[in-house]
Amino acid sequence: MGHGRDLHCVDINSLELMNSRSIGGEAVALSALQQVKLDEKFAALGFNRKQISAAIGNLIGRMVQPGSELSTHQ
Repeated sequence: MGHGRDLHCVDINSLELMNSRSIGGEAVALSALQQVKLDEKFAALGFNRKQISAAIGNLIGRMVQPGSELSTHQ
């Protein structure tokens, strides 16, 4: 073996996920909002970049996890 490699056997059935997250839904939602040029529409309404990012983030949160404002924030 050598070559500075440190290999270990791991029982994959003993592994547990903790605080796992996915970004698939968020990526799809962002793509949909980009297709309709929502950021440009917000800019036309006078939103600045920070406000646009916050608005889009909130929309994506609701699209991916519809529920209360608290669940969107979390």
